[in-house]
Amino acid sequence: MNSCAALLGLMSLVLTTQCIVAQQAALKASIHDLFEQDQRDEQIDFNALPSAEQKKVNQRYSDREQLLKKLMQNGGIHKPQDFFDAGVVLTHSHVPENQLLAHLAFTAAAFEGITEAKHLAATSLDRYLTLSHQTSMFGTTFQIPYQGWHHSVSPNMNDSIRAAFCVPPLKRLDEMFEQEKHGIPPPNTGHDEYWDNNPKGCQ
Repeated sequence: MNSCAALLGLMSLVLTTQCIVAQQAALKASIHDLFEQDQRDEQIDFNALPSAEQKKVNQRYSDREQLLKKLMQNGGIHKPQDFFDAGVVLTHSHVPENQLLAHLAFTAAAFEGITEAKHLAATSLDRYLTLSHQTSMFGTTFQIPYQGWHHSVSPNMNDSIRAAFCVPPLKRLDEMFEQEKHGIPPPNTGHDEYWDNNPKGCQ
C-alpha cells in the first residue's frame, strides 16, 4: 500500500512538474507571437469547418486570450506595438471584459503614435457596449454574435469626436451598415480588423 502511494505521489509530482514547465514555456511566447497565431486563425474559413474543428479553433482563441492576459499581468507588454497586438488578439473575443481591455490597449497604442489603433479603440469600445447589451457610442458595431444586426447609437456622440478616432461620420456609418446588411462587404484593406475607412487627413 505504501509503495503504491509512493508511486502515485511520484507520478503526481512528475505531472505537476511537466505542467509547470509547459506553463513557463508558454509564457516565453511574446505578445507578437500570439498576434501572428491569431492572424493565421483569422484566415480560416470557420463556417466551412466541421464542428469538431470549430471547437478546436475556438479553444485556440480562448487559450490565446488567457495567455495574453497572463503576459500582460507579468509585465510582458511594453512597446506601442505590444499594445496594438494585444488589442487585436483581445478584440476577437466574445467576452465583454476582453473587449474593454482591448479598447484600453488600443488607446495606449494610439497615445504612443499608432494611428491605426484609433479607430480600433472606437470599435472595441462599441463591441464591449453591444456585447454588454448597452448602446454603442460611435456606431461602428453592425453585427454581434448571437444578437443579429444592430446599429443603435448614443445621441451623445458627435462626428467631431468620431473624426478624432478616425471613424467616419454617422451618415457614412449608416450607409455602411445597410451595405453590409445586404451582403456588400467593406473594402478590402489588407487587415482583418473590421473596416478601415478613415476620414481624410486622420492623423
